[in-house]
Amino acid sequence: MVRSGPGPVVCMRFALPRPYQCGHCSQSFSQPSELRNHVVTHSSDRPFKCGYCGRAFAGATTLNNHIRTHTGEKPFK
Repeated sequence: MVRSGPGPVVCMRFALPRPYQCGHCSQSFSQPSELRNHVVTHSSDRPFKCGYCGRAFAGATTLNNHIRTHTGEKPFK
C-alpha cells in the first residue's frame, strides 16, 4: 500500500502499468503470465474434466474448486 499525497491509500497491485492486453476482450494485465492464464478462458478447449459430473474446465485450479462442490470440502474455513 502506498499513500500518494493527501488522497486515499492506493494498492500497488492496481497501480502497476498493464501493457499486456487480451486480444479477445478489453482486459489488460501487468504480467505476461496473467495474460496467458486469462486467454485460456476464451478458448473452447476444456481438458480438465470432473470425475463426478463430467463438467469440463480450462484450468486445473477451476476444476479443483468445482470438485469441492461435490465433496463438501471447505479448506479455508
